[in-house]
Order: sequence, then C-alpha cells, then structure tokens
Amino acid sequence: MRYSIVIATYNRAADLRETLRSLATLAPDGPWEVIVVDNNSPDDTRSVVDEEAPRFPVPLRYLFERKQGRSPALNTGIAAALGEIIVTTDDDVRVPVDWLQSGAAGLAELECDYVGGRVLPIWGGPRPAWLPNHSGKQWAVIALLDYGDEPIEFGARVPLGVNMAFRREAFQRAGGFDPDTGRKAGTLLGQEVREWCIRARNVGVRGFYVPSM
Repeated sequence: MRYSIVIATYNRAADLRETLRSLATLAPDGPWEVIVVDNNSPDDTRSVVDEEAPRFPVPLRYLFERKQGRSPALNTGIAAALGEIIVTTDDDVRVPVDWLQSGAAGLAELECDYVGGRVLPIWGGPRPAWLPNHSGKQWAVIALLDYGDEPIEFGARVPLGVNMAFRREAFQRAGGFDPDTGRKAGTLLGQEVREWCIRARNVGVRGFYVPSM
C-alpha cells in the first residue's frame, strides 16, 4: 500500500460525506486507502461511511475511538494504516486530483520525513471585508495557511494537520500525537501538530512546507 489517508471526525456527517466524495476523485500513482476515525460522534457518521464505502474506488475503512480528542483519533488511524505514506486531513476539505502525488513528490525531492501544504478557504458566502484574502494572523486563527511559493523547513513555522503527509518511519521515530494535547469536543484547544513537530525535530525528523501540495 502506497498511501493511507486518515480522517479524524466528530459529529460532522454532512461535511464528511462531501469530503469523501472529493477524495473519491483522487488518481494517485499507487494503491491507497481511506480510514475514517469516528471520535464518539452522536450523529450518523457511521451510516455515511457505510453508504459511501460500496461506491468508493478503494478501501474505505471505519474505526471508532472512544477517548475524546483529535490526537487519540489520529493515533488510532495511524496505527491501523497500511500505507508507506500516511496523510492526515479533516472532515471538511476538498482536494485536487494530484494531492497525494504532490505530497509524495515533496517527500522525495526534499529528502525529508514529513511535509505540509497550503490550506485555502472555501467561502460559504461573501468573504467578510475585515478578513484579508491572504495569509496572516487572521488566517492562522481560522486554520488557513499559505507560506508562499517556495519550500521552507518547518521550525518556528509549522504545518496544519489538515494537509500533511508523513513517511511511516516518522511516527516510529518521533511517536504519535500527544493524546493530552489537541482539540476535544466542546473546546477550541489545538497545538497537537506543533507539539509533535517540536518533538520530531528533537529526534532529527525533518519536515518541509510544499507549496504545490
């Protein structure tokens, strides 16, 4: 298996359905799978996955993680992933057809252990006048990212977990996400990716921003 896409989700079944339909359009350069980790959703998340699975072009797997939080959910999906490259994203995304190849190319060309790319907005209506249409402090608050047109090594700047690709060995060397750090239901906590990146850097695991991803 070349790629495993891991989605941690909580109570967003309608958004998840559209995300899965976007992922279904991918045309990567090797075998792939999608793993949805349901983090105690009270809605019909499982039904959405069950309904989409028969028409999905590759294995679409449903897992359940009882411990609340994005980090425990991601760790469950990563542990079950079969791919050489593990890709994390969220339940409210749309992706270009070459998304997986862009991540793999970045890993190969930059000879690194993980990569992260742009995260751009899908406006549900007109963009508010006070919110700029470019990267900045306001974008960071609402989990958008654009570090420009050139690759940069992560350090002070870090990626967003909605658009990251890892060599499997990165987790073997740095460990998984800290289960006590990161978003949980009913909170706006975050920073699980930053904590992981700091820990990874301390053991020589290197990551880069890939603008084409």
